[in-house]
Amino acid sequence: MSTKIITIDLERPLPAEIPDAANYDTVWAIVLRHQVPVGQVEIGNCRTPVLADQLRSEIIRQLGNLLLKGQDFYSPDFAIAT
Repeated sequence: MSTKIITIDLERPLPAEIPDAANYDTVWAIVLRHQVPVGQVEIGNCRTPVLADQLRSEIIRQLGNLLLKGQDFYSPDFAIAT
């Protein structure tokens, strides 16, 4: 089984498509926030393209609770979507 490993920083827009994902059975994304590792996401794509919507959904599904734990609710930027 072949795995493509990528890094995704949540401070940047997600790529429209993960390059060459269709050449791999699985995509393993190391997820960062401000260049600090938050966790990892595994996507079993079975050699099909992985688009931004799928990547976004998997990040939320696999890391959603973890991503919310470190939030500063009093920060003026908390509710701003980028």
